[in-house]
Amino acid sequence: MGNGRHDAGARGGTLRSGMVATCVAMAMAAGSLSIAECATERLHVWPRNEAGQTYCPIGEKAVGARPDLEAVIINAGMPDERVAYVYAAELDAAQGGDVSTPGEAVALMAGRDARAVDAYHDALDAELGARAAVGRDDAAELRRRLTSVVAPGEDATALIRQLAPELSEKEARALLDRVRARVRERAETRLAAYELDGSTVAGTYVVRGF
Repeated sequence: MGNGRHDAGARGGTLRSGMVATCVAMAMAAGSLSIAECATERLHVWPRNEAGQTYCPIGEKAVGARPDLEAVIINAGMPDERVAYVYAAELDAAQGGDVSTPGEAVALMAGRDARAVDAYHDALDAELGARAAVGRDDAAELRRRLTSVVAPGEDATALIRQLAPELSEKEARALLDRVRARVRERAETRLAAYELDGSTVAGTYVVRGF
């Protein structure tokens, strides 16, 4: 009886050791997964379309080895809202690449912040022209006012009028709308979205970079 329990315990220990070793090997192969993630996330064997491409269905989380295609929602909020697929490599590139360490995350956010300030600076400079000399500090402040979480709705128009006092309130608001449109256009990356076959174009998926 005791030997039976001993043998069962030994077999259980061997099985657990084997599972840990397998998990470690899978985590190493996956690259971006930690051992803890391997234990808590289901490592997918991705389904394939008729062309043999792997894909991540809608609602699934792409962890470990990336699939070829990833499901997204296009035309969100519109009557023709639907599921389509984008190439995962293109999506990663548009979003700034894979992030696997805190340092990479910090660098990614710093890069996005810098690109956003550049976009606001260029948009302000284009719209104000010879009326005012626009600095990066002005651009950063305008961005802060427009995206503030602490004080949403803080008056960005007032900053425009500080830069160009001759503008009326109405003119400043119109100019601000044009600045925001320029920034939105620059911030967006448009990816071709496909049917599940990976070749029939279904529409466009917009990725906002900052």
